[in-house]
Amino acid sequence: MKIKFSLKRDFVPEFNGNRELPEADQIKCVLTTLDNFDLLELGDAFTRAGMTDGELDTSKITTEQARVLLDATVTIIPKYTEMTGLEGDDGPLTVEQVVRFPDFQVLATELLVELAKISAPTEADRKN
Repeated sequence: MKIKFSLKRDFVPEFNGNRELPEADQIKCVLTTLDNFDLLELGDAFTRAGMTDGELDTSKITTEQARVLLDATVTIIPKYTEMTGLEGDDGPLTVEQVVRFPDFQVLATELLVELAKISAPTEADRKN
């Protein structure tokens, strides 16, 4: 039996108008599909943080909800994301740096949501 399956996907975040930049200046990511354990952890973190359909009302988030989301951000994103094109004053920023700075929380949340989307089984997957 042959099944179409890819563990890695290219992704260009929307963060800060990134997709409107010339291709050479864009932040680009290669995302790897989450394993089952991390997918369940991420789903639990989204639920505990109050996210619905990939959306979070940050004006109503509690400190505990923010901690849950930050924990998922710090543990999951570096494990499943390769990133290029994001530079700081001292050169390229690593994924590990991005997930720890408040300036990039919107980007980190976008990456978490996209990782969840590419990792969740689709209807086509269920038919296999």
